[in-house]
Amino acid sequence: MIHLRDPKFWASVSAWMVVVAIVILWPAGIYKNWSISEIGTIIGAIAGPFAGLAGFLYIYVNFIHQQEQFERQSFESILLRLLDRLKLDSKETFPTDLNKGETPLLKKFESQYGEKFLYHNISDGNEMQQGEKEYKLEILGNLYYYAFQDSIRSVLALYKLFVGVLVYIDESQISNRDNYYNLLFSQLTQAEIRVFFYGYFHDGFELSEHEKKLIRNFFLRYNGRDLIYQRDIKLFQD
Repeated sequence: MIHLRDPKFWASVSAWMVVVAIVILWPAGIYKNWSISEIGTIIGAIAGPFAGLAGFLYIYVNFIHQQEQFERQSFESILLRLLDRLKLDSKETFPTDLNKGETPLLKKFESQYGEKFLYHNISDGNEMQQGEKEYKLEILGNLYYYAFQDSIRSVLALYKLFVGVLVYIDESQISNRDNYYNLLFSQLTQAEIRVFFYGYFHDGFELSEHEKKLIRNFFLRYNGRDLIYQRDIKLFQD
């Protein structure tokens, strides 16, 4: 779709006006019995400004493109450093039990989660049973705290880093930000996805309304993928 504010569009229009001027004025000059010099002068007078404008706009477009490339490279460089820091801190906060191949703190939460909500998880499919959302929202935050309480400060620092990545992407002027949200999601393990999703319900993290919105929008993109129960994504829906 043509955008009238796009300088590339107007550069193309100006370039085509040069062609149009030549195509119209040359045969008109011959028809009027003008000399070659007169035809050239008239064409130059009319087409010249369009040629100059087209050249200026193409230079401007090239400058803008280079600037966008620089900004994207700078953005991606910082984002990759943030992701590296997130992965490093995650490994330190949730070390894996080499004997069991598990993250003990998360397994503790998953176990308590399953026991607490057992009778709400007996149906098939992803639809929540009546009253399940209200019941979970009442106690999920406390359940999360009790599971992670021995490392809650480290978990808080890690969670803030995760939210910081979301804010960084959201506040950027980069186009196609969806690609970078997908990159973030692809870098998260199933354990990290669960820690960040269910941590949303722990009031101790003191998330702002803007941060909560970013978290909800992020996870809603993936429709509950890798959660303990896929239908838990319904906790983010009205």
